[in-house]
Amino acid sequence: MLNEGKDRAKILIVEDSSTQAALLKRMLEHYYYDVTVADNGLNGSIMAKKIVPSLIISDVNMPVMDGYEMCKIIKGNEALQSIPIILLTELSNPDDIIYGLECGADNFIIKPYSERSLLSRIDYLLATSRIRKSDGAGVGIELSLGNKTYLINSEKRQILNLLVSTYEKTLEQNRELKEKEQELTTLNAILEQRIAEETKSGMQKEQLLIQQSKMAEMGGMINAIAHQWRQPLNVISSMAQDLDEAYEYGELNRDYLVNVKDTILSQVDFMSKTVDDFCGFLRPSKEKIIFDIKRSIEEIVSMFSPYFVKSGITLNLDFIYEDVSALGYPNEFKQVILNLINNARDAILIRHAKEATQTELPVEGIINIGITKEYEKIKVTVTDNGGGIPEAIIGQIFEPYFTTKGSNKGTGVGLYMSKTIIENNMGWKLRAANAEGGAQFVIEI
Repeated sequence: MLNEGKDRAKILIVEDSSTQAALLKRMLEHYYYDVTVADNGLNGSIMAKKIVPSLIISDVNMPVMDGYEMCKIIKGNEALQSIPIILLTELSNPDDIIYGLECGADNFIIKPYSERSLLSRIDYLLATSRIRKSDGAGVGIELSLGNKTYLINSEKRQILNLLVSTYEKTLEQNRELKEKEQELTTLNAILEQRIAEETKSGMQKEQLLIQQSKMAEMGGMINAIAHQWRQPLNVISSMAQDLDEAYEYGELNRDYLVNVKDTILSQVDFMSKTVDDFCGFLRPSKEKIIFDIKRSIEEIVSMFSPYFVKSGITLNLDFIYEDVSALGYPNEFKQVILNLINNARDAILIRHAKEATQTELPVEGIINIGITKEYEKIKVTVTDNGGGIPEAIIGQIFEPYFTTKGSNKGTGVGLYMSKTIIENNMGWKLRAANAEGGAQFVIEI
């Protein structure tokens, strides 16, 4: 509300901060108020007697004399007591409110305040100043708060103004709280969306690493496929050569042809199943299912045992229980088993290479895969005789890209991905320790 006209309302600002005083003065002058500034309560009380302002706006905490004492002095002066006084305060304590009322303050503005709320309060107090003069003497209320007793001689309208100002501030704080709550709700929704996106992205990255880990073993897979295909190809080749001799010696009858056909189809079916097994292994599992742990291990060993036999390593399976099932991702579990036995194979070959430079004969490479059950807990162990893991690095072997094999022989992804699959994706546990003559990896389900 603009204060234009001949009788401009005079407002006295009592503020020890020159910066705050200048800002407040500029704002009020913009609305055509006649503004005077005093820098403490004592000077404010002197200035009030001199200019007799229409309204006083005073800070509370000031040197020389604070706002409360100034308020007492002005309200104790019969010529000045009708001047409405607004105290600028934090109102952080009920004592502040009651003491201000005892000193005769008409209203409070809580810092920080908005321009709109201050102007609204000024307009209201100036508009009701005449009514306030006719309200009569104070009500003389004695009030105890904590360990203090206050005598409130304020007019009824002063008390009402105080209650209204407190209520207004409460409403304003409540509105701000709701706005902040809405902002927080919006931010939470955005955060949840980002978390979901990052989680999806992280899962996609993990899946990519798993696939990369599988691809890293592709050389071994090709060797295993080649080995498994060698025998059926030899059988087919041999039978093709026999066809000439059978024709030459008159043995090429229907029964002979049926036998050749059945044998070739049987070998081709075996070769096709081998390819299907490897393709199935390479295909990621889309969802958790209950699968047979024992069968999964047997399938992976069946696919890759020729690869290990070629390296002079024996794979032993030690399964006491026939039915061992769990909820998880079967192909990813197979990948973990392959990672662990490949890791064992590499350790054994490194040990063989070291022993080859010595006079003693290399120890036969052995990898034992076992399954045990203790109450509801299932343990899958992969144990080798590759010499074990140096104590200095045993705590690092599951870290990404950590390898002791050299960049041309290892990526450092296999064991990291194995732990990620088992612990993050499956919710199981994977740990490593040294056993007699080698290392042992334990999957706890």
